[in-house]
Amino acid sequence: MENANQKNAQIVFDMISDTLKARNLKFVKPEGQKSVYLQVAADEMTIGLLIDVDEDRQLIRMISMLPFEFPKEKRIEGAIATSMTDFNMFDGSFDFNYEKGAVTFRITTSFLNSVISPAVCLSMIGRAFTTIEDYGVKLMKLANGQMTLDQYVDLFDEE
Repeated sequence: MENANQKNAQIVFDMISDTLKARNLKFVKPEGQKSVYLQVAADEMTIGLLIDVDEDRQLIRMISMLPFEFPKEKRIEGAIATSMTDFNMFDGSFDFNYEKGAVTFRITTSFLNSVISPAVCLSMIGRAFTTIEDYGVKLMKLANGQMTLDQYVDLFDEE
């Protein structure tokens, strides 16, 4: 028997899938999961986005593992830059794994006692891709030595 959380999660997941199909966005839907995965080729990197419906917490989670890592000698700079980026963002966050040098972007919203419309879903996806393209590329340049930490910090003075 399906409980209310399961039912709500399925409704939200179906709305996400239907919304992506209606926009002719190609995605992969792993069997038996309330998740979809899509990719978009941006100017300087390919961005993958996992959209997951968390039945227990009644959340939509969008997660993207950025396609680069900070080398050991640049991980302190990576941690500083990621923290500074998060401080200046209004929605979503970048997580920095110091041990691996990996950067992940995530954005969430709750659907507990509420209705998530296709417009909200598309807005979240748009914000995720825009934020990753704006900040992820700059973090990648910092990690690859194409930008110094001082240059990265100066970007926030310009905004």
